[in-house]
Formats: sequence, structure tokens, C-alpha cells
Amino acid sequence: MDTITDQESVRNQWQDVCFKCSVESTLCERWWSVLEANYSEERRHYHTLHHIRKMNEAVSSVASNLKRPDLVYWSVFFHDIIYDPKSSKNEEESAKVFEEFAAECLPEAPTCDITDVSNWILMTRSHITHIHLTPNKFANEDKYYFLDADMEVLGWANPEYDEYANQIRSEYTHVAEKTFRERRSKVLKSFLKLPNIYATKIFRDKYEAQARSNLQREIDRLGES
Repeated sequence: MDTITDQESVRNQWQDVCFKCSVESTLCERWWSVLEANYSEERRHYHTLHHIRKMNEAVSSVASNLKRPDLVYWSVFFHDIIYDPKSSKNEEESAKVFEEFAAECLPEAPTCDITDVSNWILMTRSHITHIHLTPNKFANEDKYYFLDADMEVLGWANPEYDEYANQIRSEYTHVAEKTFRERRSKVLKSFLKLPNIYATKIFRDKYEAQARSNLQREIDRLGES
């Protein structure tokens, strides 16, 4: 039986990536403290260390398909490091934190690598690319595996998806029920309208049908009086 905690799992992965990228050990530990504190904020219910753990597991499952797994893992660790449900700038702020980390801990990294990670984090604002808008089109680039890992939750089995939906509602307790239902339904319907929810073949084959079922179930539930 796997008894490792989310904290232990994410920390182990963090330390592994830091080691492989030659991040000095004291910096690795100091920045781990930043990640742990941010992802453990009281206002978070879904965007927590558990979310990062599940994304890490999803990325690990497709590691053989990745050209730069290090960049994908950095994207996972930092993409929600800033998360305020009342803000519209979470992705931009998260990208800035990654850039601060990179300047201090990855001084030898090519600028293009840092730019890639920042851009991938910014892509989580919508999760919609030309691949998602083109019927029967697949992608195989690292950034799409990252995006699909972030969206994996939509394709989870009914109980797990429903728990996720409830956690999202808990993060938006400041929004009135009627308003939340309307806004949430609008977002979910926008995903249902996409030709492809997932960009890569492996995620689409595994999760697309279940994701569409989950989204419709939640939309129906939100529409109930």
C-alpha cells in the first residue's frame, strides 16, 4: 500500500529535478519551502500539492515521449504557485516567480528554455490552442503533454471528478451561488464546444470521452434550481 504523502511525493520529485539540473542544494531546499508554503495556502482546495502530485504522475507516465522532461516538470511545479481566485493575473505572476527561481538557480540555462517554461505556464490561462480547435489533429510537443496533464482531472472517474468540482466551488466561496453556476457553466460549455479537449493522442484516447461526460454532468447539475 502506498502511504507516501502528497508533500513527500512532490518534494521527492522536486529534489530529483533540482539534482538533475544541478541546482545547488541549499537553493533547492529554500525554494522547496516557497513551493510548499504557496501550495498549502488555506484558501486552496484543489490547487494544492495533491494537484501537483497528480500532474507529476501524469507527466511521468508519458516521460518517454518528452524531449525535455525537466522543462515540463518546472512548468508543473510553478504553474499554480500563485493562485488567488479573485485575481485574473495568476498565470503571469506564476511565470514571474519561475523566472525569479531560474535567475537564481538555473543561471546557465539557455534563455529559450526559461522562455518556454514561462510561455507554457501562460498557456494555462485558456488551455486552448490551434490543436484543440482542429478536428482530428494531434500534437506531440512537450508543452501539450504539460497542458494535457493539467487537464487530466476532467477525465477522471465520476467520484474523483465530482470531488474536484466541489473543491473548485470551495475556492470560490466569495462568489454568490447563482453567479458561480452561470460562470462555471459558461467555462465548461466552452470546453465541450472544442473539437479536442486533449491535444495528445495518449491523453485523448484515455480521457476525452469521460471528460465530455463529466462536463455535461456538471453542467446539468449547475443548471438545477
